[in-house]
Amino acid sequence: MKTLKEVDVVLVGAGWTGGILGKELSESGLQVVCLERGGERSTADDFTVPRMRDELALAHRHSLMVDTNDQTETIRNTEQQRALPYRRLGSYLPGTGVGGASTHWNGHTWRWNNTEFKIKSMYEEKYGKKYIPQDMTIQDWGVTYEELEKYYDKFEKIAGISGKAGNLNGSKDARGNIHEAPRKNEYPLPPLEAAKMRGAISTKHPGKTNIHCRHLKKAWPVSCLKSLLSPKAITVFLDPRPMLPKPTPTPMVQNLVNANTVVTASVLDVRPMPKAVPT
Repeated sequence: MKTLKEVDVVLVGAGWTGGILGKELSESGLQVVCLERGGERSTADDFTVPRMRDELALAHRHSLMVDTNDQTETIRNTEQQRALPYRRLGSYLPGTGVGGASTHWNGHTWRWNNTEFKIKSMYEEKYGKKYIPQDMTIQDWGVTYEELEKYYDKFEKIAGISGKAGNLNGSKDARGNIHEAPRKNEYPLPPLEAAKMRGAISTKHPGKTNIHCRHLKKAWPVSCLKSLLSPKAITVFLDPRPMLPKPTPTPMVQNLVNANTVVTASVLDVRPMPKAVPT
């Protein structure tokens, strides 16, 4: 068995958590390897029209998810039942591939308001300590929005979140969400273009609807999660199982391999997804 060179840190999974940890650890000077069971993806190949609108492949055949014929979990409804393999994907959709859930999430990154961090104490302040039943386990989080604001800001810059601030240091702007908690900085990227119907509701009938329209906060397609992983710390390994066809690395991935600059390992299920045929 081939023995790879020893490194400082090995991360299992190249999704949001693994990507951010890889970025932080590698930038501190550590050499990091990230193990990923799925294949390589890129924004240009996998997340542009028409491929990203392939409903058959994405919504019905779950091409971004784990193939339950190869790997799955067992489930049961009661302790008395025998646990059986989970073979048909429902609402539980375990993803696979570089980027993890960042490649198939909804792209919304709302910040919590401070009231959500202190919900128990605020209820008691308004309605009294006897308002919440004794057997209810509701608690404050133990951390405030003010303490987390700088981390919200840092994540938005790392992930390239787009939007329009509605409460910038207490200054309200109706082009954004005026009900959000105050933020110290504007979004790193401008807001996405509002849908025509939503714009018509908010501009043509002001004051005549209770729909509060705001610009959507979204991240760019996050196969660019690879950009979180420092170029100093990543090497791509394509090591498919023997029964699978060996994939052809994209030129960008091949360049990273040749330059020996990236450390992600794709050790399972790296069969390439079929490309959509333009209609």
